[in-house]
Amino acid sequence: VEEPLARMGSFTQFLWRIYDLDMDLFDKDLTNAAFQDAEWNLDIAKLNIDVERVYWSPVTGGVTFDSFAGFNMRMSHASVLPDEILVGQPPMPAFPNSGVTGIFSNNRLSVVNDIPREVHYREQGYTLDPGDKIQTAFPTVLMPFPMNMDPGAEPRYYTWRDTSLIERGAPNGFGGNVAQWHTLTGLPFFEDDPCDGTVLTNFYFPNQVQSSALPLLLEFRCYPDTAATTANRLDVSESQTSAGLSPMFRAFSTGGIDTNGNPQFVEPDTQVTASGGFNPGSSPSPGAPTPGTDRNVYIGGIDFVVRVSRSFSVWFPTPDTLGNQITAPVYYTPVVEPAPDDQPAGTSVTFSYRGCDSIANAHVPGAAIPDPEASGFQMTAVANRLDAYGDHYGRQVLCSADDTQPNWPFRVLHHNATDANLDVAGVVGGGRWFDSASQINGSKFFQVRATFTSNAQTGQSPIL
Repeated sequence: VEEPLARMGSFTQFLWRIYDLDMDLFDKDLTNAAFQDAEWNLDIAKLNIDVERVYWSPVTGGVTFDSFAGFNMRMSHASVLPDEILVGQPPMPAFPNSGVTGIFSNNRLSVVNDIPREVHYREQGYTLDPGDKIQTAFPTVLMPFPMNMDPGAEPRYYTWRDTSLIERGAPNGFGGNVAQWHTLTGLPFFEDDPCDGTVLTNFYFPNQVQSSALPLLLEFRCYPDTAATTANRLDVSESQTSAGLSPMFRAFSTGGIDTNGNPQFVEPDTQVTASGGFNPGSSPSPGAPTPGTDRNVYIGGIDFVVRVSRSFSVWFPTPDTLGNQITAPVYYTPVVEPAPDDQPAGTSVTFSYRGCDSIANAHVPGAAIPDPEASGFQMTAVANRLDAYGDHYGRQVLCSADDTQPNWPFRVLHHNATDANLDVAGVVGGGRWFDSASQINGSKFFQVRATFTSNAQTGQSPIL
């Protein structure tokens, strides 16, 4: 395909799922029978990973020198999760509407908390030098997009699978993992009997998928530049070649020559909907319009670095010196050592807070211990029962009265918003995290999140 390297302008969105990048949702290889009865959860080692560079693969492996004066790159989490599984006879897509839509903004998870991050500025442009191409250990040749290729520019990163995001997405599909994952791994789908040890339940239901399983959404704005040749073509593979409407993986608006021989330019900054492009090989007249969405998956790769890590506290009560609950607690900025100015250059430790009115079955120092299996007790006393987002999911199924297997809360648990933090009431801001402690004033319980950001160039990390 031509996009996004189009001399008459282009706005292009495409996504890569965790599966496309050889990642898994879980911390165990569940195709190994030895792990299927063990405790498993999210693979936290691959959460909060930063994109450092992105690569595309040229068709036939060749690259022609070219240059675009204006070229912009942005990244965010996708709001959709395409699932290309086929069902029935003849095989047809089960979830045709699970993928990318023709309205660009609808493909983004949040325009408030996950605004597409600019990782390459327009004025930096993009010069394609054949000397930059890389021959991988496989037959695939990779060519870098311009992100972080200028040694004189300040590096820009985007944190994908970001656990600071509370938004959920992926409507119109199977949830996460996608059904196609079950098909390719040979693992069973979730069923009605979660006490059957051979059954894997769906971790996320449709429209409940968190950032850990949402795709990386890449956006490219190539500004019209008639001096460019547009001689290079990017290699893609169709996600599904069967008949019928399949979920889409790409949306674009690209300029070209129409059927009347007139040039049609695209200003990428004004694009709202995917209008497609112009097919120079169409018959009987070249330049027929093409659809704005398709099922093409780009062949390429990503360099990741680990810059961000997060830790969460349990929920704390706010008693006075006599052990009585303070009626209206007031929160102040904490004293942190070392001070920010004393941290290694380019590193930081930041804190976020959330609060609530009450927690049923909470562990309060000096008081009788409530049911240790209660959600409220575990949220206030057992930190390792909180997930990578700082949330607690209550035990939904007890398969027998004497069931003590630690894996059950994980094997049968659905990580949906309605199942999170069940004993909590009166959460400030709908469960969002605040950067200032004073924003949760009045909360009788509070939770703290620490974010550690390291310097990817020096390898130094902050200290607390």
